[in-house]
This record gives sequence, C-alpha cells and structure tokens, in this order.
Amino acid sequence: MSKKLEDKRARRLEQERRKAAQQREARRRTLLTAGIAVLVAALVVFLIISERQGERTAQNEPIGVSLAQAGCTDVQSFADQTQGLESSHIEVGSPHEPYNSSPPSSGVHYAQQAAPGFYPAALPVEQVVHNLEHGQVVVWYSPDASEETISMIEDYVERENDKAARTPDPRSGESQLEPLLGVPYNDIQDGTYAMTTWTNLQTCDRFSSAAVDEFRTQFQGLAPEQFAAPFRGGPTALETLAPTEQPSPEASP
Repeated sequence: MSKKLEDKRARRLEQERRKAAQQREARRRTLLTAGIAVLVAALVVFLIISERQGERTAQNEPIGVSLAQAGCTDVQSFADQTQGLESSHIEVGSPHEPYNSSPPSSGVHYAQQAAPGFYPAALPVEQVVHNLEHGQVVVWYSPDASEETISMIEDYVERENDKAARTPDPRSGESQLEPLLGVPYNDIQDGTYAMTTWTNLQTCDRFSSAAVDEFRTQFQGLAPEQFAAPFRGGPTALETLAPTEQPSPEASP
C-alpha cells in the first residue's frame, strides 16, 4: 500500500475515533443531565410532600396545655332568653333585659352579626350574641390575660377558621361559615377565658385547644339558626337539618 493511501486511511480512522469519542461524550452528558433532572424533580417532590406534611401537622398540633391542665369548669346551660319573643332583634343601643349569663349565651341581639375572626378590641355583646344564634362558637378572653394566652387564642381562632374555610360543609358541599370568634370581655367568671354557644357556657383558667375542641364537638352548630357546620361529628345539627333546609346567613330573620 502506498504512503498516500496509508495516510488517508489513518486520517479516516482518526476521524472515526474522534467522532466515536464525541458521541460517547454526548451520551455521557445526556445521561448526566437526565440524572440531574431526575434528582432535582425527586428533591422538589420531597420538599413539597414535607411541606404539606408539616402544614398538616401544624394544622392539628395542640395549642396550649392539655385538657386535664386547663382548669375548666363544668359546662353550664342556661334558658333561651328569646323564647316567646316575636323577634329577637333590637335596634342598636336599645335597652333590654340583662343577659342570664356572663358572657351571654343567648338573648336579644342586633340584626347585624360580627364577622368571624379574632378581635383585639371589644365588640358590642348584642352583636356577638347574633353569632351564637348562628351556631358559631365565641371564645371570650379577659383583657387581663397574659400575652401568651391571648396569642394562643388568636392562633387557634385563625387556624381553625382557615381550616373550616377550606373544608366543604358536609350538609351542602359548599363553603363553610367560619365558626369561631375571639373577643375580649371584662366580666368572665371563674377563669381567664370562656366559651359560649347558644345557651351553653364553659370557663377555663389556661388555654387548651383540646378544651375548645371538646366544647365545639358538643355544641357547634346547635342553635336556632344552624349556619355553622357541626364540628368533628359530635352531637350535631345534621339530625334536624336536611341539606335542602340549610338556611343562608344573609336571610337571617
């Protein structure tokens, strides 16, 4: 074979070698890129799952002390002060008979209820009583309570209202009415805070989400106007309120 043909063959072999090497390097880079993409995707999924698990844990994490440490009184039940009245609504500022519990648990009230949520300043009790008529739960706290206690009540009210707002009402499948209010009140008997629903009252010394949960399980949604959904499947308004009979807060008499 001539020198010229040998050189040509050598150049061709070198080109093929380089091409094969480039192809191997391209495949290596492709595999490396794909591997990195898979690892990144797996990390993102892991972080999302961890975040959601953390959120679920936080949403159900106890706030405050245990039920046994809360120092709660027995639940007190009071007569419905609206029985026999043609209307339970009064004009703003109108005088009325004293409420039969402190904080109030039923009675005449203003036509406009308060929005659910936590309040750092007091509301007219006649406005909040309307919320009780809707089956909502009011956590009344002493303005003299510690900052820690007040902060825990605020955290609980906001957390539970947010959970309710994202959970369909089992009676209709539509959005729930947020069930809780946190309101300061100056005349709480035998405790730092009190919980009321329509005709029911309980006071506690130390804040316990477990204590509020237990009270809600018994009484939330049980009221003349059952707008608030029952809580956690305890004694509920479902037995007396069919889906087609569910009222609308805007149509409150």
